[in-house]
Amino acid sequence: MSVLTRSTTTDDDVVDELCSAVFAALRRRDQRRRGEQYVRGLLSTTGRRSIRNIATTVGGEAAAQNLHHFVHSSTWDWTAVRERLVAHLRERITPAAWVVRPLSIPKTGDHSVGVLSCANKQQAFGLWLTDGRSSFPVDWRLYLTSEWLGDHSRRGKAAIPTGVGTETLGQCAANVGLEAARRWGPLRAPVVFDNDSIDVDVFGTGLSTAPFPFLLRVRTDNHFVVTDPTLPGYGAGPLTARRLLESVRGLRRPVEWLDPATGNRHTSPAVAVPVAPAPQRAATGTKGQELRLVGEWSDPRGAPQRMWLTNARTPSVETLLRSSKLPRRVSRDSEEVGETVGFRDFEGRTFPGWHRHITLASLAHTARVLTRGEDY
Repeated sequence: MSVLTRSTTTDDDVVDELCSAVFAALRRRDQRRRGEQYVRGLLSTTGRRSIRNIATTVGGEAAAQNLHHFVHSSTWDWTAVRERLVAHLRERITPAAWVVRPLSIPKTGDHSVGVLSCANKQQAFGLWLTDGRSSFPVDWRLYLTSEWLGDHSRRGKAAIPTGVGTETLGQCAANVGLEAARRWGPLRAPVVFDNDSIDVDVFGTGLSTAPFPFLLRVRTDNHFVVTDPTLPGYGAGPLTARRLLESVRGLRRPVEWLDPATGNRHTSPAVAVPVAPAPQRAATGTKGQELRLVGEWSDPRGAPQRMWLTNARTPSVETLLRSSKLPRRVSRDSEEVGETVGFRDFEGRTFPGWHRHITLASLAHTARVLTRGEDY
């Protein structure tokens, strides 16, 4: 389904409709007005999307004070706005996947909530909805270390809610999908975790019992056990993902896929193998879990280049490989659109302020994608 018919819809119409739909979650009229003002400011401001710069395009000094209060001190619920955004998009597109993508935000100093002092940055994870032609950020989770959560003074100054607890980086990534399914109901399309630099333990994070199919990028040195007695490697014990896939390279088949970021067609050899995690990674009560390791080769004569773990039982290797390409669309939209609406521009220091700004930036991103046309 097309997200927009440009011949009958203007950019202002799209922004009006979007803001009307999502800000219906806000009870107060002045909050709905400030929300739309902020979104329009994010779309029209050039340079850094600070509140001061936004205010110069939508009303000056008085607007700056009002918008500052709206983001930093108001009480509106950003989760309700995100829920309305998801509902709005689901009426217009058919999701092909939900993509979990990391967002690193450089920071100077250590006062902004969640800043990792060892890296001078905030680390967050976004959940993106994509139909393969466009993508939209619909939920966010900010990674907080025990350094932040265990310091009562620091936690209080950042206004971190009492219910926010310590988690690993991998758990934070997994929880983006798990929390979305808990709040919004069945996701139906697969959740794709496209980052092999973060160790997401399928069993330790709860993904093994997730109520949705997932595709999880794994490293070459992750260990698995072949579970099909008819396949090479069965009975050999834990093998690295690379070695395991090398042992079944004779079972590969060519898969044609369309790059959602460029529109170019490619063909890659790929294979899917039933596996179980290495014994030391599996938790008790997980014997019934069915997992598959999916491998893809860029060079048919070389080593496998990309490897994915999935709990999806029925899709073919062709379907799985094509789903694994959808993060490319998200990466392009994040870089070419998200960077222009202020994803990294929040200047405040609090947890609620960060979540409100990133939510409003997500709405601005959505408006820009919905109004850019089908040939983008």
